[in-house]
Amino acid sequence: MEYTTIQQIYRWAIRFGLADRNPASDLWTPPQRPRDRYITHEELQTFCHLNPEWGAPMALLGYALGQRLGDILALTYNDKQLVFKTQKTRKRAAIDMTPYLRSLIEQINPGIEAGELTVKNANGQEYDRHAFGHRWRRCMDRFVKAGGERFTFHDLKEKFVTDSQTLGLDPVKQALHDSPKTTQIYLRNRETTKVESLRLESSNVIIGAFAEG
Repeated sequence: MEYTTIQQIYRWAIRFGLADRNPASDLWTPPQRPRDRYITHEELQTFCHLNPEWGAPMALLGYALGQRLGDILALTYNDKQLVFKTQKTRKRAAIDMTPYLRSLIEQINPGIEAGELTVKNANGQEYDRHAFGHRWRRCMDRFVKAGGERFTFHDLKEKFVTDSQTLGLDPVKQALHDSPKTTQIYLRNRETTKVESLRLESSNVIIGAFAEG
């Protein structure tokens, strides 16, 4: 992320005449393996059990909506539909309000009214990523202390995409991605290929010989 930021800074510098070359373009960075963290249903249930007041409804809302944290934090409440405009792809999408979604949102924000932010801090204002991350980490620390494996809020989106495919839904549409290649990043490390075992024709004779020996 630091490398990408430096590259972008120099692209802007060149555009506005503040630099004549991009030194970051010659840097080499080691390849990073994509995350392969699938949160099981049991793990999510345990996390929720340990964090009933805020962590549970927040995690379940993140899983239910399957969108990026920034989009969820900017989402305004409507008792008919939740309308997204993603920050990354600028796509618009609507999710019908259900009693389940409403109950999660009301646990996070009791007494919420239409037009208000769906997720607010104690002062009724929008969370910034730092404040949200701090509160999320406190919940996650309880989970880890109880023997769980740490996961990020974004891992809930990966679970959402993976489970959507398992349920027969279109994961590209569900994730609001522009390209199936992007969706495949979320899926490729959780797909399992079934491999058949092989048997030597004379294996029974060989096994019998070992048994006699």
